[in-house]
Amino acid sequence: MKQLNLNFTWCKHTIMDAVGNDIFTAIFIKKDGSERKMICRFVQDKGETAIGEHDRILTVLDMSLAKGTSNAFRRINLDTLKSIKHNSTLYNF
Repeated sequence: MKQLNLNFTWCKHTIMDAVGNDIFTAIFIKKDGSERKMICRFVQDKGETAIGEHDRILTVLDMSLAKGTSNAFRRINLDTLKSIKHNSTLYNF
């Protein structure tokens, strides 16, 4: 597996370009301080038009909830993002 170590200057649009509309795994720190691993898909129009959206928040569709509910959208704070795995490449932040 290829690994890339990146700094936090990566913005939402850079991640969108790297991942596209594919499924990826994100590991990040939740507000309560615990670590979360989520299999998700970036939803471009939802992320771009969400009220209060800014460059440090990534809106995704949580794939574990996608079939069971219409409320499967989650937000990942890019300042707490630890890594993304996509197509055999691990991006560490």
